[in-house]
Amino acid sequence: MIPADHPRPVSSIAGYVSQAYKTVEERTGIRFGPDFLWHMFHPEESDWFMHSEKSAAALCILKEIYPEQQVAFAADLQYALNFEGRDLTDDEAYRHLLGEIPA
Repeated sequence: MIPADHPRPVSSIAGYVSQAYKTVEERTGIRFGPDFLWHMFHPEESDWFMHSEKSAAALCILKEIYPEQQVAFAADLQYALNFEGRDLTDDEAYRHLLGEIPA
């Protein structure tokens, strides 16, 4: 968890992730998306300042309303960040994700 009052530029993790992501892909079969990887390979051009507050709050709220959807929503958050390259500090990312939650 990265607190919102101490957001980190993507450059704080980009060096590690740009090297380690291949190992994660090989061992898990999961693929990182090109939009996410762009930020890892171009941290000096990225405007991402990552923190976990919004994604944690969104998951907590969803768990209260739709507890049966919490695992699926957590997976959707990971996919949105690591494959689609969505900035989870941006409200628009959640409008996209919440549209996928069945009522």
